[in-house]
Amino acid sequence: MYWNDEEETNSITSPDDKIDFVFQLVGKTLPQSYLFGFAHALQNQIQWWDDQDDISFHIVIAGEEGNGWFRGNNPEDPIYISKRNMLVVRAPRHLAEKIESLKDTGLDVLQHAVILKHKHNKEIKPAPTLYSRYVVCDDKDESSMVEEVVIQLQKLDIKCKKILCGKERSLNINNKEIITRSLMLEDLGKEDSIVIQSNGLGAFQKIGCGVFIPHKSVK
Repeated sequence: MYWNDEEETNSITSPDDKIDFVFQLVGKTLPQSYLFGFAHALQNQIQWWDDQDDISFHIVIAGEEGNGWFRGNNPEDPIYISKRNMLVVRAPRHLAEKIESLKDTGLDVLQHAVILKHKHNKEIKPAPTLYSRYVVCDDKDESSMVEEVVIQLQKLDIKCKKILCGKERSLNINNKEIITRSLMLEDLGKEDSIVIQSNGLGAFQKIGCGVFIPHKSVK
């Protein structure tokens, strides 16, 4: 594969002018299956959500452990909401009025009550390392998953030096089991990083899969 190491400019914006709309989650608890919970709530409680094709989201959740605290992984264990827990909607800038209208919206996330408080909007910025917790892999093994990702990146004309597959996770989406893996992309050029964040990879992006965010390098 050819790698282009030429220096790039800093004046790069999302090709379709997408931005992130950040909402703080206000409530007591979330379910372990919070991704499906939010996808279900957004689709069923917000009338215009399904009408928008070019929209995705991800949930910022505190780490599974830290400072002597451990988050259980049993299906019945709740996740306690902190001020760091956010819903981030990634959408074209022209949808700002619609997206920002979600402020103070209450959602029923699998019987866990959550209120969205609009915090701020932020531009999508380039980062050499990107990470997605859930990328649909259709039950592929790791090597087959990497091959499929390379094909998707080539369609976007992306030059990626390192692709690292991680933990396999199963999601229940509308009573159908969806197999996913976490995925890290490293040593990306600035423009390629923006393109990946704007487009995502794979299926089910409207329910939180294949959405990439900046991440610390594994180096």
